Amino acid sequence: MVRRGVAAQERAFPVANVGVLAMAAAMAYAVLPPLGLVLAGLQLSETTDSRLLGLRLGGRELAAVAWMFTAYAIAMGGAFLLGLRGWQAQGGRPGLLGPRTEATALAMLGAITAFFAALYLTTGYTPLARYEGIGEMAVEWLETPLLLRQVSNHLHGMVLVVKLVVMGMLLQRHAEPRWRLVLVAWLVLEALLPFVLASSRAPTVLFLMGTVLLFHMIVRPLPAAGVLVAGLALLVGFLVQGAMRVTWGGSGLGILSSANEFQSIFATAADVFARGSDLPPMPWSARVSEVLLVPQQLLPIPKMDKSDWYLDLIGAAGTGVGLAFGVVAESLVGYGWTELLLRGVVVGYVLSRIHRFADAKTASLLWAVLYVWLCIQSYQLVRVSTLALVPMLMYQVLPVLGLLAAVQRWDAPVRRVEVVPAC
Repeated sequence: MVRRGVAAQERAFPVANVGVLAMAAAMAYAVLPPLGLVLAGLQLSETTDSRLLGLRLGGRELAAVAWMFTAYAIAMGGAFLLGLRGWQAQGGRPGLLGPRTEATALAMLGAITAFFAALYLTTGYTPLARYEGIGEMAVEWLETPLLLRQVSNHLHGMVLVVKLVVMGMLLQRHAEPRWRLVLVAWLVLEALLPFVLASSRAPTVLFLMGTVLLFHMIVRPLPAAGVLVAGLALLVGFLVQGAMRVTWGGSGLGILSSANEFQSIFATAADVFARGSDLPPMPWSARVSEVLLVPQQLLPIPKMDKSDWYLDLIGAAGTGVGLAFGVVAESLVGYGWTELLLRGVVVGYVLSRIHRFADAKTASLLWAVLYVWLCIQSYQLVRVSTLALVPMLMYQVLPVLGLLAAVQRWDAPVRRVEVVPAC
């Protein structure tokens, strides 16, 4: 419904569209976990999320949780469509950045890479750590100075933004064979790293998604069939690489019930759903953690987000385990269905206003990168919290794009390319 409605207004397949992608993410979290369990005959294996193993929920309970994710997606999609009423796509291909701005982006990428290389040599910490040892490394990492952890966390988020800017620069030069070769080599390296290192998949998946959206906006609009096939291939690769990091028990369809990103978020919601009125109250500091942007060093109380509260609830705090909380669990702790639907409506409407505003700004590569970042991170609105993107924007995105925009103001005049509908 949302895809057709937006496509009618954009007169093209809505690829670079934050509302469509956010709703697709919500549906993926709703459908994939119960579908895998049903196809496996509701037979849980030793690699199934331990919380689902402990709950032993039946089909009716699983359907109830899945329906909450679905209802959130529908509320979001309906509000998004209403917010786009009367809007017509403008589009445009981003112009080139000035030479000093491009040099600044490359310098930022080199500096962040050098920081993490030095961090690995001095502390042993790396974002590319193997999955099998990530728990032990996380526990050791908690013993390092808080300021170092804060800086590395934000720089880790910044590197995706800088890489998207550099990728946009390469795509604007894709017609030149030498830059096309660099582009292809970079993408191949990014795609292979999680398989070779058995490390986190998220940075690679987000970067590849961002590259596809930038290609759509800069080079040429992508056909619907190609987008769907590429999306399914990326999803399958994401799940297969995750399955390769664990040892399956049993045989046959056991892989379908194995723990993965989607099952983890679903399990959190199912656990909170099953606890019902037995849940202890959530501290106010955890409820407002996304908008509490003051650093811990300046606060008189310890900062705690919702996932910290949940880990403490299940006795996993301080063990190196990390679990996102999710918007469904967040609503269940609050006012249930009423809060969930209200969150979906508010998020959908806000995304529609962002889309309308961003569509008029795509003649700038920096604005295009900001919008692409919002598109690929929109799944966090389901996975983490309604306001999950606020601290990420403040500490990881705006510093990078703000600095580049400041340099661009004083840079050489920007050469513009012909403006044509791109999305």
